[in-house]
Amino acid sequence: MLKAVLEEPFKIKLLELDVPVAKKKEVLIKVLVAGICGSDLHAYRGTQPFLSYPRVLGHEIAGEIAEVGEGIKKLRRGDLVTVDPVFSCGKCYACRVGRGNCCRDVKVMGVHIDGGFSEYITVPADIVYKAPEDISPEILALTEPLSIGVQANNRADVSGEDTVAILGAGTIGLASLLIAKSKNCKVIVADLIPDRLKLARELGADKVVNVREEDLMEAITEFTKGDGASVVIEATGTSKAVEDSIKIASSAGRIVILGLTNDSVRISPIDLIRKELDFKGSRLNNKLFPYVLAILPSIKNKVRKLITDEFNIKDINAAFELLDKHSGKTIKVLLVFTKTH
Repeated sequence: MLKAVLEEPFKIKLLELDVPVAKKKEVLIKVLVAGICGSDLHAYRGTQPFLSYPRVLGHEIAGEIAEVGEGIKKLRRGDLVTVDPVFSCGKCYACRVGRGNCCRDVKVMGVHIDGGFSEYITVPADIVYKAPEDISPEILALTEPLSIGVQANNRADVSGEDTVAILGAGTIGLASLLIAKSKNCKVIVADLIPDRLKLARELGADKVVNVREEDLMEAITEFTKGDGASVVIEATGTSKAVEDSIKIASSAGRIVILGLTNDSVRISPIDLIRKELDFKGSRLNNKLFPYVLAILPSIKNKVRKLITDEFNIKDINAAFELLDKHSGKTIKVLLVFTKTH
């Protein structure tokens, strides 16, 4: 089988290895499709702080069960499945209060442990989920990024009464948009790239703002009739966007930070106090795959629009070069192991 190993920044090597064997309470999955995430690109560039080399990347996975280990009854050979890549200790405070996604010793496939850029993988059966009927592997592979959008919406307690501002129209920002619109709220999306804003419109955004051409604060003020956004989801990973989140949030609003940055952010506590803002981080997903899979059939046509490029696993270096040099022209890039359509 082929396995793609990131040996060091900008160096991915394809290795030919033996197919692993499923142990007790494990399944062997033949990977069909795997998405390339922004964190994979950070790893490729050498800017992923949680990753050590060498590493097999990939945590957005769709595949077919090839072998079922001892003690498993709910999964069968041939099932189309996806994998929740989050492992938690079950013992720390976060785990004890039901928030294992931010476990003090959390491990994520493709980051802390090897992931899914391999023709076959073995994983514990309890993190494997069957696909709904009539869902293709390409759509199923986006379960994980959609779960990030659900987590962000949950952290903000988004409801139909809210006006949501999403900063950033990459994969995660657009996933957050799809989830917010599924709750019937109004959504405004801001970005720098016209094609991404056009797609946000197609996915249901009520208004889009090109921040190169329009003043964000003025656009939000007009859109919310002076209130500000009751929910702001920051999905750019820039310090300025975090600072802007506080400015555009309404009084009693909620801000959720998704974008990753190590840059310092200038925040005045008086602004948080004056508006009594809830200022929250959002990490990974907290056992949300069942929720995503339940709504996936109803949004699958919109989800498909997130897929901009597909590469055979043998061309993985070309896929990463595209993302590294032209990430603004892509949304979701998929690696295809077996042609599925």
